[in-house]
Amino acid sequence: MSNISINLLLTLTLIYTRGFNRNLYQALQAWDDSSASSINFSAQVHAMVDELTELAKTVDKKRKNLKHEALRDETNVTNAEAVAEKARSKYESLGSELERAISASRGESLPPQKGRFGMARRSGAQVRFNVFM
Repeated sequence: MSNISINLLLTLTLIYTRGFNRNLYQALQAWDDSSASSINFSAQVHAMVDELTELAKTVDKKRKNLKHEALRDETNVTNAEAVAEKARSKYESLGSELERAISASRGESLPPQKGRFGMARRSGAQVRFNVFM
């Protein structure tokens, strides 16, 4: 081969090699940029997961606290209702006793005294013969 054809061959080989190397370098650089973006994205997602986990823990603590307070308040209301019912019952019994005492002081006959469950008391004979008032 002649010296010119060898030089031409080397020049063409060098041109092809430079183009391949340049393209390979650009491809590797694009890959690195893509990898860096992926790593950055995964770090951001991880940070969001940590924030959401902390938020979930905070919400769970608040939910449990509210549940405890609601149960405590419900118990307080139940106790208050029981006390109110007891006071109402005592008020009614004292009112009926006062009414009977006033009637007795006027010389009137006593109204029938009611027993448990709002039912009039009956004598033994009334119970035996099932006589209602």
